[in-house]
Amino acid sequence: MKKLFNFFPVMVLLFLFTSCEPDNVQPQTADSAISSADAKKADNYTAHLRPEEETNQPVVSNATGQIILKLSKDGTQLYYKLIVANIETVVAAHLHLGAEGVSGPVVVPLFAAPAGSPLVSPQGILAEGIITSSSLTGSLKGKTLTDLIAAIEAGLIYTNVHSVKYPGGEIRGQVK
Repeated sequence: MKKLFNFFPVMVLLFLFTSCEPDNVQPQTADSAISSADAKKADNYTAHLRPEEETNQPVVSNATGQIILKLSKDGTQLYYKLIVANIETVVAAHLHLGAEGVSGPVVVPLFAAPAGSPLVSPQGILAEGIITSSSLTGSLKGKTLTDLIAAIEAGLIYTNVHSVKYPGGEIRGQVK
């Protein structure tokens, strides 16, 4: 009888430990680990802005910039931060729809100086904010943020910073 009492607690513990594992657990394969990393990477987009990327006219400038875009987890908001250096008299900045080396229409305004008052020598953060579906203009007006993201992933969105000296754009960079 004593052996039965010793055996019973051991069986209970064994049952508890073996029943704690969920039925739907699947081992992570290398492919699923890579696709998880790609999914996280795809929520962030950047572009380095340089005068050499401009297509409208030859631009002679030391200006540079960077845009950082981060998609919210639910996909309804796209946070942006636009940083510039060595640029003077900025009048506007936008996201444009166009392939690399091709000019295209504005689809998201990012910055606009007050009329007749260009921003003189901005250094650092020029603009930051949140893009939603209602922010879209031009050929993306009435579309969703998913459409903008699809255009970014297809290589069809670039950032352009316009100045008094170069109204067509002083620095540009394709968002990737």
